[in-house]
Amino acid sequence: MKFPRRQLAKRDARGSMLFLCIAVLAVMLVIVALAFSFYLVFFSHKNLQSRSEDLALKCARQLNENDHGGKINNLIAHSRELVFTSRELYRRTDNDEFRGLQSLAAQVLEQSRSGALLVKDERNRYVDVCLQNLKKVAKDAEKNDAGLFLSKFSTSAGEVVDLRVGDMGQTLSNVEASSGVYNLNSYDRQQNFVKPGKEAELFVSNVNLKLPGEDSDLEFQLASLPGPVKGIAAPLRLTRGNGFKNSLVLRSAGQDGNGKCQVIPSAVQVTMSMNVKQSIVGEFDSKTKTVNTACANGAWAEP
Repeated sequence: MKFPRRQLAKRDARGSMLFLCIAVLAVMLVIVALAFSFYLVFFSHKNLQSRSEDLALKCARQLNENDHGGKINNLIAHSRELVFTSRELYRRTDNDEFRGLQSLAAQVLEQSRSGALLVKDERNRYVDVCLQNLKKVAKDAEKNDAGLFLSKFSTSAGEVVDLRVGDMGQTLSNVEASSGVYNLNSYDRQQNFVKPGKEAELFVSNVNLKLPGEDSDLEFQLASLPGPVKGIAAPLRLTRGNGFKNSLVLRSAGQDGNGKCQVIPSAVQVTMSMNVKQSIVGEFDSKTKTVNTACANGAWAEP
């Protein structure tokens, strides 16, 4: 049985249209699958970014919790002033008028020097405790992350691959320079140990504020914690990290490291990574990474 040419042409047109529709539908499905795949990757990265920010803030909070770092800074400065005044008092007993008080002055000087060493030891102990707490916070964050598992899409748990402590390159501490001891204040000005701050003269940070003469063997270093402005302490905060100055690497390439900090860190930088696998459109594995920097809260006003 033969069909007219016009009827055959209509059948061919309908067949071509059906094939075209199927092809367009297949292309649209591929595009949707690709878009969904990219969305899941983007969502995973944003989720990792959020967890990394939270971890950076938790770590930064450990550095000056309850203003322990700011109080230690003030204690170091007061201890330094006590050593200087004790040395001056001892020198005044060299003349006949006060020679009878020389043994007492020597005892006061020795106690002030011993106190300075004790403050330094406590500062170092506090720094060690802070660093151990940071490692624990990082490990807890990894344990509480189970990753994401969907059909043909999965992510690994977020891993803290790099953890560093330091400061933001700030050269000033929170400690105000006292003008009550004129000779010491004059010496500090000559040595550039004090700089003008927003409201008062402040001691510089991360520098050994050596005393002159016989007491130059003692070490006095202040952390770069910002002081209060108009009585208000700087809040715990995230920062871009452009000026981050590394003091110690606590973790590198996923492995914990050892080391010491000379002063209390005031900032922390966290790098997290996560593996992403998907087989929605083809199969590929990728890795996403985030870097976040957070600053500890500033010191409170000294009572």
